[in-house]
Amino acid sequence: MDESNKIPVEEGNNISFNFNNNDNNLAKVCFYSFDDKIIFENQYPLNNSIEDVLKDFRLKNNDQENSIYIFYVKNNESQINLIDEKKLISDYITHLHDTLLLMEQGMINNSYNTTTICSNKYLKIYVKEKQLFNVPSNIEQYIVINTQLIGKPAINELKYYVYNKNEKNLKIVELSMEQFNLIQINFFSRKTVYCNAKNYLFIYEGNNNELNNNNVNYVNNYSKFFSINLKNNEITLISPNFPQRFLHSMIFIPKEYIFIIGGKNTKEVLYYIIKEDNNNFEMYPHLLPFELLEPSLITIDNKFLYAFENSTFNLNIIKTNFISQSSFEIIKLKNSNLIIINQKFFGVVKHKNSILFLGGQMIEQDNYLSKTCFEFNYTSEKLKQGQRKFVALDFFEKTFIPLGDDEYIQISEFLNKSDYIPIISIFQGNLIKSEKTVSKTLTNGTKNCFASIHTTNIKIHSPDTFTSLVGSSSVEFAVPLYNNFKK
Repeated sequence: MDESNKIPVEEGNNISFNFNNNDNNLAKVCFYSFDDKIIFENQYPLNNSIEDVLKDFRLKNNDQENSIYIFYVKNNESQINLIDEKKLISDYITHLHDTLLLMEQGMINNSYNTTTICSNKYLKIYVKEKQLFNVPSNIEQYIVINTQLIGKPAINELKYYVYNKNEKNLKIVELSMEQFNLIQINFFSRKTVYCNAKNYLFIYEGNNNELNNNNVNYVNNYSKFFSINLKNNEITLISPNFPQRFLHSMIFIPKEYIFIIGGKNTKEVLYYIIKEDNNNFEMYPHLLPFELLEPSLITIDNKFLYAFENSTFNLNIIKTNFISQSSFEIIKLKNSNLIIINQKFFGVVKHKNSILFLGGQMIEQDNYLSKTCFEFNYTSEKLKQGQRKFVALDFFEKTFIPLGDDEYIQISEFLNKSDYIPIISIFQGNLIKSEKTVSKTLTNGTKNCFASIHTTNIKIHSPDTFTSLVGSSSVEFAVPLYNNFKK
């Protein structure tokens, strides 16, 4: 066989093989429902893209607008993966972990008979209809009306904070032994990812189980996903078997969706539908264009979901229309060469036509250190350095929660010596003076933010309106620099 006419093939289980590259080198692609009923089949050249195959399927099924189906392949009987439309048919046919090759008869003494393989190239694609999202006409107003309690897990504790926006007080709730036995985690950590939704905390355990205590590799592909009812403190273990995630983020999209985006070594986007007895996740029909680590998430105009991430050097901005479930669009800044973007892992809040970056870290680059926060105008797609002074606050939940009247809230924690103190940060974008009240000040001089004392019931007063997020002094505290992780 002429070596120049061979197509290289990925190795699987230490076995490799080659296909002949000729006009008859076709693969049979079959589309099945999840109950294994055949829907459509056809033959295609191995070097055809999956995208072309799916277009053909949609055309044959009168779905030219790409708005009905989601496509998967199975790794094994228990694991499915969203298909990558940018790959070739041969990428799936030749990868032993991603395909269903009918080639058992070609296996002889742990080697494959090439002739048999070429006559049995077969790709099985599973098809699922998309679910239509039930989204209110005004997402922010829905959250304001349906949210009284806002929570945050306490770092290095099995406790969590609950802020009552009506009574303006903050309390600390400790997990009982029964609750500990249910969720089986040692404490809430910096890897604990959560979001608020209708007086519940939804928590997605963050795992990075690449090595055990003896530095030996092992496989643990699952994370716990659970909820805390902030009204009655009831904990529900939704599932112990969600996909393992590390450095991901979550956002609530009313009325009933929790989106899980980002994480190390994954481009899949998951979402969970909030309903009784639901212990399964769903997969968004499109992959991220690249890996995102701890992205900042926000919804705009009741249909767009934006993600911001710059864990390495560049600021990545992508968006999707979650109503039509469009593929992710990469936003190219119109003025990307004008600004050094050194604010990372920030919280986000909408103000007029801009998305404001609040808190996070400012990383020194080439002797340049910004003193004010950045703003992204999503209409002009330009970034600018704003007037709001930067304060280093670590927001685990990146999205500020609307309180009404152009007010937004988030809870963070300040490391004071060896102890964490909760801080309530309220952003007021309307610049209208509120009723003057007493505002607490931390011992290091940080003003216009709330600090708690160690009691089980902490009274919180409403602050003066402020243009910066929290005062003018920087708060120093330890946040892992995740941009040091290798991708």
